Amino acid sequence: MASLRTGTWRIDGNGHHGDLVIQNVAANGKVTGTIYGQPIQGWWDEEDRRITFLRQAASQSFDGYAWDEPAGADVNAFLAGSFETYAGGGGTAKRPTYGWYASMHVIG
Repeated sequence: MASLRTGTWRIDGNGHHGDLVIQNVAANGKVTGTIYGQPIQGWWDEEDRRITFLRQAASQSFDGYAWDEPAGADVNAFLAGSFETYAGGGGTAKRPTYGWYASMHVIG
């Protein structure tokens, strides 16, 4: 299994399409990048294949899991999970949690 792939992922966060860019995954698991053009900071757990990150500018925290699916000589990589919104983050007290997924096609 591959580590968290760096590069540009196509993301759909509750119907909002854009880019999730994973710029770096440090040896200690620290993740840096951008989502919808805004900075993120978070963690990657290689054993669980779990990513958690904060989109501070929008008051949202994301949690998800990664998996790969073979596509001939290529690989389709996926991330999926949920994100929590806080005051100012687009949610409400009755609905603070939303779903998200991202994908990346990796040529063999």
